[in-house]
Amino acid sequence: MTTVALTGGIGSGKSAVAAFLYSEGIPVFDCDAAAKAVYDEDPALVSRLEERLGLSLCLPDGSFDSKALAELVFASSEALAIVEDEVLPVVLEKVNAWKASLDSPLAVIESATILSKPLFDGSYDSAVLVDAPVEMRLERVLARGGISREDALRRISAQSFDPEKIDGTIVNDGTLDELRSRALSLFGHLYGPEFRFCTKKV
Repeated sequence: MTTVALTGGIGSGKSAVAAFLYSEGIPVFDCDAAAKAVYDEDPALVSRLEERLGLSLCLPDGSFDSKALAELVFASSEALAIVEDEVLPVVLEKVNAWKASLDSPLAVIESATILSKPLFDGSYDSAVLVDAPVEMRLERVLARGGISREDALRRISAQSFDPEKIDGTIVNDGTLDELRSRALSLFGHLYGPEFRFCTKKV
């Protein structure tokens, strides 16, 4: 099985490409969603994080305060390292279990950070980047709401991708139909037989 790391910065359209691929019959694992689910699935992990970070991560109703954690790790590289030390191994276990369950010649792991995390080396065979002009990414992020222009720009500028690890790039500077066409064309070009096998099964 060929496993592709699908990556891209905030506002690039990575999730849209993942959705297109999934609709074509290609299994997709969403690392960001899996990481968020960990906090609800494992109270002991949240307790360890609270102890190591020295603060509460729960709202008054007892639910996990994801916003507080996001603000903390964005502002502190030390806090980010602690969170990743606890969460990434759990996510990798989920990735490996998911891959073991598949009967497909092609699979996609969607993650914004996978290429920069050595722990995930070996979990994928190649990588595809979804990219877009900064102003377009900024516009998309702001349209979602919940974040200031300054924070959005900081997050965009903080993300980088090693070109030596990228096997193909999908430029998302047009319509969704154009994005879909470019994504399917690139995957067909890079992973022809595997891609055709998956799409024929749909």
